[in-house]
Amino acid sequence: MCKSKSDDEIKKTLKWVRAGRHFKYNDKNNKEQPAVLFDIVQPGDIAQGSLGDCWLLAALASLAEFPESIRRCFITATKSARGKYVVQLYDARKKTWVKITVDDFYPLTAKDDEPVFCVPKLGELWVLIMEKAFAKFCNGYSNLDGGSSAWAMEALTGDNVFMIMKDDENAGSWKRINIAYEDDKKKWNKNPRKDYWFTNNKERFDDNYVWNLLVKYDKSDALVSASRSNKGEEKRSDGIVAGHAYSLLIAHEVSVGWPMKKKVRLLQLRNPWGTFEWKGDWSKNSELWAKNPKVLKEIKKHDNAEGEEGVFWMCWDDFSKTFNKLQICDRSFCEDTLKLNEKDGAMGLCGACVKGCAHHWLCCGLCGLYFGHQGSSETAKVKGSACPCFGKSKKEAGKKWEAK
Repeated sequence: MCKSKSDDEIKKTLKWVRAGRHFKYNDKNNKEQPAVLFDIVQPGDIAQGSLGDCWLLAALASLAEFPESIRRCFITATKSARGKYVVQLYDARKKTWVKITVDDFYPLTAKDDEPVFCVPKLGELWVLIMEKAFAKFCNGYSNLDGGSSAWAMEALTGDNVFMIMKDDENAGSWKRINIAYEDDKKKWNKNPRKDYWFTNNKERFDDNYVWNLLVKYDKSDALVSASRSNKGEEKRSDGIVAGHAYSLLIAHEVSVGWPMKKKVRLLQLRNPWGTFEWKGDWSKNSELWAKNPKVLKEIKKHDNAEGEEGVFWMCWDDFSKTFNKLQICDRSFCEDTLKLNEKDGAMGLCGACVKGCAHHWLCCGLCGLYFGHQGSSETAKVKGSACPCFGKSKKEAGKKWEAK
């Protein structure tokens, strides 16, 4: 559980080091090497420290599923010998991108030299540089304690974000919540997080509709975070932390039996702590995997984080009972970004240039550039057919309506 600290309390217990020199990693020959800015960007790069910014790290972990989108936030594209980095974040109040310059000085505990904030698990500095850029954007590390993943997703991408929450007034239904901003410049705060709020609109959905929404947003590479509302972070006996944000990585439906007698709806989530996981059905030690080999075989085709700590599966019914808030970013993108291989030195950079040019001109680079997905402020449509032979039946697709 993370407790908020004032800036003065933080300064008394810390010492600052150059992250680029302090953090190391072991190469293929198990030799210690200095950290790099990027290698293979992935959610496993992220581990939360003592700061209560799981909302931010959950958003970063979701975006790390698409490495080119993380790199796009960095104007400084490689490790800086001077320890100076320029990051761009979107200020929705101003409707523009802002450049934020930070150094790589990083706090350790004065007593035992342990990292205080997020930890670069695989020797990549981008995570702590991004966290520091957000701290500067929000006017101090202490202002990162507690927050909304939706707002972080918007700052990282500049795209449309919204929330879907359980509707307490209508059992079994969900409602859409939109983000809004203070439009009077004279009232703006130094911390932009104080200038937004969420507004309730009239869209309502049943469980089936929300499930199919998640599947659709997953296929369109949207960013999704899930949480259970609580006054603070609280570990539950089922392995879920209330008041804590999780990255939703996959939403996938598997048909089992013949002819397709049963459908298993499964979701993969990641805890930014890198530990403490769901203990119920379809968890890592669940007997259901052995009893349903077809499900296991199908899921392995989609699982890019198999065995990773903090990553787990759960079924939709358990998810719907456990979580009551979804934060979604309908991401616009074009997949045509140069992927650098810093750990391989000069040869890595040369290889990246050759491979990048070949991909752009000979493969689908130009197509992605001109026909990339465009995010929308409208909720994605889930269609049902009167005849189940033509896709989902109307019952399976679920129900959407307008609240009075």
